[in-house]
Amino acid sequence: MENTNTADLIKSFKAGDKAAFDRLFRMYYIRLRNYSIQITYDKSASEDIVQEIFYTLWTKHELTEKIKSLEAYLRTSVYNRSVGYLKEKNKRNSSEISNPFIDLEFFHLEILQYQRDVVNEKELTIAIHKAVEKLPEQCRLVFKLSRNYGFKNMEIANHLSITVKGVEKHITKALQHLRMELKEYL
Repeated sequence: MENTNTADLIKSFKAGDKAAFDRLFRMYYIRLRNYSIQITYDKSASEDIVQEIFYTLWTKHELTEKIKSLEAYLRTSVYNRSVGYLKEKNKRNSSEISNPFIDLEFFHLEILQYQRDVVNEKELTIAIHKAVEKLPEQCRLVFKLSRNYGFKNMEIANHLSITVKGVEKHITKALQHLRMELKEYL
């Protein structure tokens, strides 16, 4: 779950704002490069991988409409390209000699990453559910109608016989509460 400032940057970037893109690049670059280094053990290749991902993101930023979480997209892209780099490097180095142990190691790495992602997603889902359940009843109802069911603020206001401002205040309160409860995941 990206914070409001990051969400605003992403929105600006999607609108074509180069300054917002540059800030996103600076925000994520070191973390993503280090993540790639953990996989490739090659700093130079990792720098290239992350830069290529951001280059693709900028040149094809219309595709970002399909991305729900930029951070998750970037981490997955770095992981996939880093593993792809290792496979390609292995092909070049092996000169047509196949090594089943290396293939098995890549397969094992992919399984471990998938398991980590599943565990993290489950933990986050449970934490979000618990945090939402701690909200006051009206606030929880407004939040669920907005986020879980996709109701517009006006629809929620009409359904619950409250003002649109009241709906906005409940959503703001819920988001503040969630940020506090989920700060370890941010």
